[in-house]
Amino acid sequence: MLYFKSKNINPSNLHFYYGILDAEMRNQDILYSEKDLLLLSHYHPSPNNPKTDTILMQPEYYPEMLAERFLRKNYLSAQKRAQYRTFILNNVFVDDFNNRLDGEYIYGLLPDHRLYMAPIREVLNHSHLIAGLPVIAIGHAYLNNGYLITLSNNSGHYKPLLPKMMSGIKWFIKKYSSDFLIEDHSTPDPEAPDCGIKIYSAFALCGMHPQALEKADVESFINHLCTIVLTEKPQETGEEEESEEENDEENSLAIHTVISSPPSTGYQDVIPNTQQNLSSMDVHASLDKENTNNEETELSLIQKFTSIQRGIEYCRFNRIRKNWRAI
Repeated sequence: MLYFKSKNINPSNLHFYYGILDAEMRNQDILYSEKDLLLLSHYHPSPNNPKTDTILMQPEYYPEMLAERFLRKNYLSAQKRAQYRTFILNNVFVDDFNNRLDGEYIYGLLPDHRLYMAPIREVLNHSHLIAGLPVIAIGHAYLNNGYLITLSNNSGHYKPLLPKMMSGIKWFIKKYSSDFLIEDHSTPDPEAPDCGIKIYSAFALCGMHPQALEKADVESFINHLCTIVLTEKPQETGEEEESEEENDEENSLAIHTVISSPPSTGYQDVIPNTQQNLSSMDVHASLDKENTNNEETELSLIQKFTSIQRGIEYCRFNRIRKNWRAI
């Protein structure tokens, strides 16, 4: 077993960088690229390189940062991290293969404006995704068919306060050019409403006196954004829908030709009536299902695109881990 205590480790020590270079020379799958090594200098401020508004990992996780250089247990290498590179094209978030992002992601925006997003089920922690690099924005992101719904600062390794993330938030506003929600986890409190999590409009947050949104306003905001996404989907899949309609028409014509000549029995008037009754029952049942599904989706939207109803355990600001342990 290996144990590291945070008080004995400091990235400002030159041996910290010597260890990195030595480990990189022995591994073909490098942990940091040349650009990444330049960003690590933010951990070693000097008069020529003063500390800027970048967000650094919390000191209690420095042992993890050093241990991962040599053991490579959880941190993604530069090559593996590249598969989570994210771009904003035509106001849509896409990956390196031009696939739209959908669902909940953890993200990290580096000072050189490289954006990485990974599905929450694929990468556990933010430090694993960006290998402890400095950031200007970090947390969770909720997307719907490539459109950004909510951006948060929910990170336990970095714990960025909202004012510290303003440069990153302004970058998202400039690149995305549409309004979205900002979820603030800076003051977690189990006894406070929504565990102390506050939600703002991104555009309003950059104003003079931003105010947190009420839960009803958050839900209506999400409904509005999801409506925009739904109205765009038919435009993208119009050709497929037309082909499906043509196939349905052909199938209906074929069925009509088969059953156009009813059997010559005394029940010719009874059969159509029963078919009409059954079809009307099916229509009512399908409408009821659609209504119930719509109600469920409306109720679950605020749970799907925010974390205000998931409890204090989901707030990474509330997590503390001072020791790194490898077995």
